[in-house]
Amino acid sequence: MIVQVKGVMGGIKLKVAGVNNPETVMLEIKEKLLQVKELLANQTETTVWIESTTLSHSQKLELREYILNLLGKDTLVNFDIPREEAPVSVFHTGTLRSGQKLYSEGHLIVQGDVNPGAEIKADGNIVVLGTLKGIVHAGASGDRSASVSALVLAPTQIRIADVITRAPDEQVMPSKPETAYILEDRIYIESLVKK
Repeated sequence: MIVQVKGVMGGIKLKVAGVNNPETVMLEIKEKLLQVKELLANQTETTVWIESTTLSHSQKLELREYILNLLGKDTLVNFDIPREEAPVSVFHTGTLRSGQKLYSEGHLIVQGDVNPGAEIKADGNIVVLGTLKGIVHAGASGDRSASVSALVLAPTQIRIADVITRAPDEQVMPSKPETAYILEDRIYIESLVKK
């Protein structure tokens, strides 16, 4: 399932989970809207929230037009998360040891080390104010703009959205804070300290 539907005050929220073929995403969103059309018919004012990091601007315009034609010109279409629905970021203080896991629906900030065997995961960005040697997954809900930053970035595995890379067998410990991000379907790491 790529698209999840949830009833919210005054309408519905469609959450596009994960990264997939944009055409497939559009088809599934349209199918979900057809399924809920009758449920929304009795409402005087309807808002459709669409939460997605994978849709382009032109696809959003196409979807807005489709929704207005399907549900009526009075329908409000919003591509931002409602404030009360905005994910809460997590701030963790302390070292995460092997076997421990930590997850955040928003951003995740760890003030301490993440040891080998520990796992941290967030739908947003991840910042480790210490040494990161465990498994890390940023942009877990499919956000390819997410990043991973650490004072010492040396994870055993790093994943951003659907792109994964492993540490080299003989890893040299970085001497400066670094950040990892996706560029052209690959994970790149660069220093946070500008020359």
